[in-house]
Amino acid sequence: MHELETLLLRIIDRKGNKQRGRFGKADDLKRKFRRELKRAQSEELEQLFCNDIVKTQSGKGIELDTTEGKKPVLAPFVNRRFHVRLRYKDRLYIAHVRRDGSITFAKDSAEADRLQGKVFLSPSRAAKAVTKREMNGWAVWTYERAPGDWVPLHELRK
Repeated sequence: MHELETLLLRIIDRKGNKQRGRFGKADDLKRKFRRELKRAQSEELEQLFCNDIVKTQSGKGIELDTTEGKKPVLAPFVNRRFHVRLRYKDRLYIAHVRRDGSITFAKDSAEADRLQGKVFLSPSRAAKAVTKREMNGWAVWTYERAPGDWVPLHELRK
């Protein structure tokens, strides 16, 4: 009887009745549909933007941040490897800027297991990986210009 009453309440929209009722052993298909749609969309985005996985000499896969053919944004400003750091929510994130200008996270960085093995071609994308929101990486990452003198990364452009 309960299921029949629920069915009637859902078919007939009565203005005074706010109760809709629930079916006994029904699955929430809306939640399943949303999850499946998100998964399909993320797969499609990966295919669209050609995120490649590059194999290193050790055979471990490194995820690239961008499409093939693009150069790291820091490339014109880098002539040797150096460290950058970002403080976010009382955690210190340490990354290495390679000679080619790409950014990788250090093993002693906060959440290193989540960020390890990813290569970022811009400081903003690396900052987004940490904060999970859009950020100006040039302003939030700092590098050591002289011993003990940490300055924002945008100072490299001057």
